[in-house]
Amino acid sequence: MNFSKQLKSATLSFSLLALISLPTFAVSTHDNGIKFYSEPGNGVYQITFSSTGSCSYTQGQPWNGVSSSNTGYNSIGYASLYIIANAGRQSSTPPAQFFAQNESACIAGISTDWGFNPSNTAPSQLNFAFTGIITISGQNGTYSYPITLGQGHNSSQQNNWWVGGPNYTGGMGCSKGGSIATPDGRYSIQSTSQTSVAAFLVIAN
Repeated sequence: MNFSKQLKSATLSFSLLALISLPTFAVSTHDNGIKFYSEPGNGVYQITFSSTGSCSYTQGQPWNGVSSSNTGYNSIGYASLYIIANAGRQSSTPPAQFFAQNESACIAGISTDWGFNPSNTAPSQLNFAFTGIITISGQNGTYSYPITLGQGHNSSQQNNWWVGGPNYTGGMGCSKGGSIATPDGRYSIQSTSQTSVAAFLVIAN
């Protein structure tokens, strides 16, 4: 074999090895759930959600959309909303950028590892993010608001959730814990330790 053929063979072998050695991300689908709820005395009777269809997720990961279910005000004064995103769980920058573009203030699940966000900034990477309309019925009336939701991953191996929206206030930019107020100030959404990183309390102001 002459030198030219040897060089071509070596180049082909290196190229194949490089392709084999490229990092790959596990691709699997999960029902990723987030909960909004009220408690007796909070002044909130029902919480519902509808998706706008706008979303961002990590390239190569599955995304099968969003569904929701809710229970209205019951005998003990409790309402809840469950939102499920059927998707993969691999973080990247584009979903975080999408989230930041669709919120003016945000909060994260109370158990979020804050070591990655010392300046109360929005997350730098998320598994996915999407927008929708949350409708809150309570003592201040029934009103609908745009809302932006995203799921990330922290150093405690938790798939933590982030909640925000355009023209919301509070949250110190983006904060662990705390609360954000709807654009009209009638209702607030709070981080809670009730079920850690995926539960948020809705109250009337």
